[in-house]
Amino acid sequence: MVEEYCAHNEKMRKKGGGTVRVASYERRWCPPNDAVKVNVDAHVSVDGGVGLGAVIRYHRGKIKVDVVLRIKASWKPEVAEAHAALYGVQVASRLGFSKVVLESDAMQVVNAIIREAKGALPIFLFYDEINSLKFYFDSFNCNHVKRRGNCVAGLIARGEVAEGSERVWLDPIPQNFCNLAEIDLI
Repeated sequence: MVEEYCAHNEKMRKKGGGTVRVASYERRWCPPNDAVKVNVDAHVSVDGGVGLGAVIRYHRGKIKVDVVLRIKASWKPEVAEAHAALYGVQVASRLGFSKVVLESDAMQVVNAIIREAKGALPIFLFYDEINSLKFYFDSFNCNHVKRRGNCVAGLIARGEVAEGSERVWLDPIPQNFCNLAEIDLI
């Protein structure tokens, strides 16, 4: 049933013909069998800090890696989301994954990555870096996912870590992350 669901989503995504359409998914946790899905999110806190979270899953939805990075910054949410996308791509690259599906609930960020947007604002530095890194992968796709389909990355972005530090969970993955990830599979 899960494989049929994924095949149907892929078929619907390809129906756009020659135009570029960005589909929004509530739950699109199943990339191709040999790829990983990297969900990213950012959390801008009132104290001026920004949390960047990423969760990397295998095609069956099993969590491989959870990471959070906390930095001192006073950014607007879109800038923080762009940095979260870059952070997720950097982590996937550092860990040696060759086929990556990046997902974010920030539609403007996803559109900018897909269109390979260029500009003079500082946010475009993040997009430029993502676009240069994606060529190191055998396969790279970027999708928009609705916020309720990105809950695990959102929870991770809010993780309690010291400013300027990164926390990586490989094994065991905290139970609260696993429980939330299992809800995505329903």
